[in-house]
Amino acid sequence: PDLLLRLNISELSFDSPDGRFAAEGLASNVNIAATLDQWSTPVVTGSLSRGELLLDDFYRNFSDGALEYLFRPAWNEKGIQIRAFSFTDKSALTVEGKAGWAFDGSADPWRLEISRLNLQFPGAYERYLESTLAAWTLDGLGITGRVSWSGQWIEGEFRSGDLGITDLSIVDT
Repeated sequence: PDLLLRLNISELSFDSPDGRFAAEGLASNVNIAATLDQWSTPVVTGSLSRGELLLDDFYRNFSDGALEYLFRPAWNEKGIQIRAFSFTDKSALTVEGKAGWAFDGSADPWRLEISRLNLQFPGAYERYLESTLAAWTLDGLGITGRVSWSGQWIEGEFRSGDLGITDLSIVDT
């Protein structure tokens, strides 16, 4: 790449006035690589390796494992496109897809497509699902096994896909 920007964040903290969104002590390394002839389509990679994050009902403490990420954003006068993204927690989660935000004033400018999802339990439940599912009193479950899916999930609807379930066990403890 012609341009390489490295950013190391060691103690990012914030809190929204209503307390629904917060972070404490987040640590992340971010790498942004681009070429001069395609400066508007960089590759962003990095990881969240320490700290706590609260996004409404979702809570995650990264001290028990890093979350690696990759984004391939592009932008122009019509909007911002994430041509590809991935989130990987080697022992629990893989998510891949695309996203976008249109500037055309449409009623729903957001677009999200998921093409691959792998959940390895119990890590995926403990790190990514339990805090959100607690709103439906589904916390404290004992889940083992694996769920994988690849296909098209667009705009909140399954369009196609292959679902694999391996040795899945759910026990209400």
